[in-house]
Amino acid sequence: MPSAGGSILYGMGPDGNLHHINDVERGEACNCVCPDPNCGQTLIARKGEKKSHHFAHKRGTCEWAAEYVISAVAADIVQRAGAIVFPKLTFKDSFTGSDETIAQGQSVRISSVRLVQESGRGNPDLLITRKASSGEVREFLVLFSLVHGVTRKQREAVRQTGRDSFVVDLNYLMRLRKEDLGKHFDREQILLGFQDPQFLSRILTQGEGRCMRWLFNARRSEAEAENRARHNEWLAEQEAKHKAAEEARRKREEEMRREAERRRRENGSRARTPGCGGRAYCRGRGTGQKSCAGSGARADISQARPAGKPGRGLARKSVDTLRAMRQGIDHRRFHDVRRRWSHQSRTMLRLRQKAAMIRRAPPT
Repeated sequence: MPSAGGSILYGMGPDGNLHHINDVERGEACNCVCPDPNCGQTLIARKGEKKSHHFAHKRGTCEWAAEYVISAVAADIVQRAGAIVFPKLTFKDSFTGSDETIAQGQSVRISSVRLVQESGRGNPDLLITRKASSGEVREFLVLFSLVHGVTRKQREAVRQTGRDSFVVDLNYLMRLRKEDLGKHFDREQILLGFQDPQFLSRILTQGEGRCMRWLFNARRSEAEAENRARHNEWLAEQEAKHKAAEEARRKREEEMRREAERRRRENGSRARTPGCGGRAYCRGRGTGQKSCAGSGARADISQARPAGKPGRGLARKSVDTLRAMRQGIDHRRFHDVRRRWSHQSRTMLRLRQKAAMIRRAPPT
């Protein structure tokens, strides 16, 4: 843990009150101790000419001294002013994922303030009481974070109290100051500046609470719950529309499939009816009939063979085409195709025979 948490501007005097470094004697003559009850070390008032005046612990440093002083001084400032700035209240929209504003940051009047230990942190929290215009009295919890951030366990402890609570994140201001100063950044000097009453007064009673954020707020929880419910309803509607569209698409595909099956059956029925005009390869072949023999009989394509040597003049693609034609094409088209292929087969056979005769002919 860095030692920056040990340099403070206020010490606890024998009367139990905080005393500023400018109001006490130099060295151990200040007669002050660390205001953190968990520490209680003797303080030394360092009031030199090179560094800023501050209290230092006699035996080492204290982790929570600076934040404890800030909480104590802030309570006194808020009590004197009778007001404190509430930060901007927003909630995350489930539809867009962006932050929607419920209330802008503003200064509000308060009734009382006191130090309590409810978050489990090493420095005390501010318990603020505010009376609304309706007469309702509400309590708010204010946390201060500088050297130590707010942990998940501490946030859960604050939520369990049921009070609206926000944190004054001074570490955020320290990061901004570090970016501005760069290599000239002096951590000790910045921490001492955060304990200055004028600085804390500007942060707590003026402006819009830029360094503050809500940890828990009942209005934000209600807005998020309502927004989440509307988002879930919208998702349910979209899911229902999607299912309806899928069901309609499935029905259309089923109807198209049935229509295709019906047409296929009609084509097959027409191929089996008399009057197909087949002459060469019908079952009535050689009888002089112009139609397939037998009512509803299918032409046996597997038994059909082109003229010439079987299979010598047919390409593989032709054989596949013939097999496909067995699925219900009319016989007239089937016989026309077979005649063309037979003629091609006979032509190829004659050409091969002529070539063989030329090769066997004696030379002249």
